[in-house]
Amino acid sequence: MYSHLQHKMGIHKIITKEKKERAIIFTSENGDIINKKLADLFKMYCTNSHRTQTLDGKRQRYKRQDLDAWSKEFYDQCKLAFYTKPVNPAEPNGELVLAEPEYEYRLIRPLSEKEFKNIFGETFRNKPIY
Repeated sequence: MYSHLQHKMGIHKIITKEKKERAIIFTSENGDIINKKLADLFKMYCTNSHRTQTLDGKRQRYKRQDLDAWSKEFYDQCKLAFYTKPVNPAEPNGELVLAEPEYEYRLIRPLSEKEFKNIFGETFRNKPIY
């Protein structure tokens, strides 16, 4: 879904000066800004992050040796998280390598047909799954 959103709409990240919050502004194919209420329905999540410390501030330990070693390394550097991806995408539980963060956008609630058309336009055709 993320690649489709990125392809169909211009997605821009903005950091406001007052609150230092990350906001997302969606633009349609022709450059019009989509209603902010609709844009607020999409939340950005990191899909490949691992924490380096627990809630009480101690180092997070992992059963996997590679994750545990990276957790120790980044905890010693005072970083809160590190990011990994599988070497072979067909084996997500196989060997991992360090990577850049990857994000996906999730919906808080389902879209109505009117909201869907407002965001994706009439050109997107939803094919039924049988």
